[in-house]
Amino acid sequence: MEECHYHEKREQEKDGGETRLTLSDIASRRGIMRQAMTFLIKVQRISFSLGKSAEWAKIQNYRILRNCIVHNEGKLNERTNSYDKLKKYVECNPTLSLSKYGDEIILDRGFCEEMIDIVERFLLSVLVASRPGLLTR
Repeated sequence: MEECHYHEKREQEKDGGETRLTLSDIASRRGIMRQAMTFLIKVQRISFSLGKSAEWAKIQNYRILRNCIVHNEGKLNERTNSYDKLKKYVECNPTLSLSKYGDEIILDRGFCEEMIDIVERFLLSVLVASRPGLLTR
């Protein structure tokens, strides 16, 4: 543990006192996309605000939905992480529904198409942020 603090202090010295990236920034519990975005923002120093990205907010809902599908077989019940948030998201989204028994999440084609579009727009906005002037050439 002491070695981690030493390494962090050395990074601060190299970067003029500013910590660029800490261990907690890339902790695995935050998700791979969050880790990648933290790396791009702090290390590559792209000018991008996750808080201002409507696509990022939607992707976070997709992450919760994905986790339910992978870890709970798509069943929405009290064992589901973020149960209340996911239930409300499913109820408010016309391209999602629950099975006739009310426990399995059903995605229709429109949801999948919208999700692909949102992720594509998000990735394009990250690319543009990483290369200023890209679209003006």
